[in-house]
Amino acid sequence: MIQAQPEQPVYSLALSVEAAETVNNDRWIHPTINQLKQRLDDYGMQWQQYDLKKSDDKIAVNIKATQDPEVVKAILTSTGVFKLLPVHKVDDPQLRTFYTALENAMLTLNGKSEKLSQYFQINDPPYKDLKVDFRRYPPAVIGMAKGENIPLVNQFLNTPKVQAMIPENAQFVWGIKTSNIHVSMYDLYLIDDTPGEYLVGSEYITKVEIITKPNIYGVMTDALAIAFDEVGTQQIREVTQANLDRELVVLIGNKALSAPLVTGVIERGVIHIPGAFDRREAAFFAKLFRTKPLPVQLKITEHERQVIKVPNSHLTPVNHKGAKTIWRQNQ
Repeated sequence: MIQAQPEQPVYSLALSVEAAETVNNDRWIHPTINQLKQRLDDYGMQWQQYDLKKSDDKIAVNIKATQDPEVVKAILTSTGVFKLLPVHKVDDPQLRTFYTALENAMLTLNGKSEKLSQYFQINDPPYKDLKVDFRRYPPAVIGMAKGENIPLVNQFLNTPKVQAMIPENAQFVWGIKTSNIHVSMYDLYLIDDTPGEYLVGSEYITKVEIITKPNIYGVMTDALAIAFDEVGTQQIREVTQANLDRELVVLIGNKALSAPLVTGVIERGVIHIPGAFDRREAAFFAKLFRTKPLPVQLKITEHERQVIKVPNSHLTPVNHKGAKTIWRQNQ
């Protein structure tokens, strides 16, 4: 008798989405609901797995599906705009102070003081010896956290004290999906968002294709091949020339899709975006680059996240009640 493979855990999410600006509700809510439903359909979710409905001046969203919760949240709010930006040069001396603050940071949770490092795994600071041999500079990723811990880390990163430590025009961004290397963890990047500095945008894209190529470890994976027009080609040439042996961060909206390492100047105006994509995901992200924008910019609030035991599988139950709440917003 062939034993069935265990099914993936099902995530249950309770979210709300609202306009990030003051706008007439009748002009954005119903068109936005229709667009978000189309995005979820394109990502492979069935209509039985989600519910979107108007709730006062917000859209109430309930999800019960196997898809990565952080990807789902990003899909719901993404502008769909593609950007290619340099990572901040994290070996700058100014950032030693920041890394030290990360290593020593404390949080107060439920009246108890705890170290941030319990919820956020910090990469080796830039002034420590690198332990890899395929790069000259420190990695783009500052550290990583589980999805349910991202709000805690953001709470620390958004404090005036931390914001004063990071260089001008630097910006924190999280990966849109779990790390290629660290399962269930999301990478945190620090990008250089200096206005006019090497920004390559979606308006210069002429074609997006899915290809298969080896990653830096020699494993064959699907990747996106993105071709640019003459203006974009010149910008790609300049940004790769200025960032040899560093990563460039590929953004969809305000989420990082990938951070390919620049090993040489790209002359032909075609870049390859690696990532732990399956073909369905790669096709979706390629389509998202070209989707029409949402009626308004959105912000999302996550109210509750659960992991539900999948029926008819031999996965170890998360508990005997069948579900475990791993994050709930304080009311």
